[in-house]
Amino acid sequence: MTPPLPPSLPTDENSPSARLPIGREWIGGFLARNPFYLVSAALLLFGINRLSIDPSFLGTEEPKLAFNFAALQLYELLLVFVAIVLGVRRVWYDSTLLVVLENGLLLVPFILVTQAILIGKGLATALCVTGTLMALARFDSLHRWIPQLRLSSRLLGYGGLVLILNLALPIFFRPIIEADVANWEAPGRIGWFFVLPALGALVNLLPRPTHYDDLPPQKSWLPLLMAGMWITGSAVHLGCVGYVAGRIFEPVYLLPILWVAAWTACNRITDLQESPSRQLRSILLYFPMTLPFLALGEWQGHISFALMAVNTVLYACLAVRQGGKTPAFQLACMSLVGLAAALPLDWGRWVLPDFNRPKAICMASGAYVILQAIRSRHPAIGLCGALIAGVTPAFLLGKPLWNEGLQMGCTFLLLHSYRWTDRDLRQKSILRFVTAVTLGVHALAWTHSDETFSRVTVSSSAVAILAGYFLFRWLRGYYPPVVLLATASVCLLAVPIQLAIRVFRASPVGLLSIMGSFVLFGAGTILAMNKHRWQQALAKTPSHRH
Repeated sequence: MTPPLPPSLPTDENSPSARLPIGREWIGGFLARNPFYLVSAALLLFGINRLSIDPSFLGTEEPKLAFNFAALQLYELLLVFVAIVLGVRRVWYDSTLLVVLENGLLLVPFILVTQAILIGKGLATALCVTGTLMALARFDSLHRWIPQLRLSSRLLGYGGLVLILNLALPIFFRPIIEADVANWEAPGRIGWFFVLPALGALVNLLPRPTHYDDLPPQKSWLPLLMAGMWITGSAVHLGCVGYVAGRIFEPVYLLPILWVAAWTACNRITDLQESPSRQLRSILLYFPMTLPFLALGEWQGHISFALMAVNTVLYACLAVRQGGKTPAFQLACMSLVGLAAALPLDWGRWVLPDFNRPKAICMASGAYVILQAIRSRHPAIGLCGALIAGVTPAFLLGKPLWNEGLQMGCTFLLLHSYRWTDRDLRQKSILRFVTAVTLGVHALAWTHSDETFSRVTVSSSAVAILAGYFLFRWLRGYYPPVVLLATASVCLLAVPIQLAIRVFRASPVGLLSIMGSFVLFGAGTILAMNKHRWQQALAKTPSHRH
């Protein structure tokens, strides 16, 4: 008979035996990710940096440079060789990690070539040729011996383009700075603002993944990671060239390439996830929108304005393709009004002498409210847009322009009322009537007291309301409320009415009486000629008498 097992004792969660499995899991995960390769590459770069500035090591600059270049090439050959060996043995994670490290170190030798250009052309030429041939040989070996990497022809061609640009950079650099290091200012900015963003945009031409595999060398995001590391290496190389030329690095230099990366993430999100959610796609769309605002205070806003203009076009194209009220449409509206916030200061001062960045941001905020009011049918939102339109003249010119503001605000609200629906018809009719009466009375009073600018403003309001009236009739098939036509007529006739009043005041009473007699005679004639019509209408009206 088997003796019964003793009951299990309760385990204390804080005891070492209870934490041991978690500790083992952490240690196992730490070792599985093999951090020794990463630390090894970091130590190599640190050692090269220290030996480059060590005056006691190998004496002159040329032996130091040759030693560092040779050590780097030997290390990269070792990376590729071990990656191939591990790939043949199907140790895929470590093999792929070494391939990624090789991509990260690919362009470091060309940074040494830049240093060699300053020392001597012979050494620089030898390092250029050696570095290029070694890079091509390493990638050819990876392509042949690890076919699971699936290095497409487009990716290899993209890598060749990046290699050529980094090879040409030091050759292009030396003759420019030989005359004066300050000459590198313009070429350096072209590299940061055009060449690097163009390289980032070309990433979108790489083949999209057709299947998603858990095998590390076949990860769908691996080509994007390689391309990103090449662009990062190119940026570091360009930064080193600027440092040698004595140029100050500005953080705004990174904004265009980060903006391109944000748009690339939106476009190539399927390289990271097979079926990304709609929420994730919407969140990613906001990053290209926010980045231009980070440089509003730099270079008078030229960079932000350029990026915001391209944002407007891209969001508009995306909204048209998606259709409906999507986040892309709202972002297109925000980018459109964001152009006002990012308007370069030197451009804004052509129109407003006291133009500044806070005023530009306020203009953009007001434009966004007006744009949303135009899109909405709700009277309350239309009233908000009318208030913004009313304070705009005084805000822009910096002086009280309440007459112009009242005309613009009332006109905006009456134009907005063409889109109001039939819900709460009584409240909307009251708001429309009060606004129309206010506009008409103010037009008469203003044209009476001011004979200059009031005529243009009042007449423009009348033409806008009349155009909206007949456009509404053409689109909807029926006439809008007659109060709008009456208000537009009063505004349009405000100036002639004031002129007529002045003529009447200056004319003799007898002359006015004679003119009045002719007018009344004409009215009587018209009434007589149409008497049969209103008499027939009265005859057809049923009597209510009993």
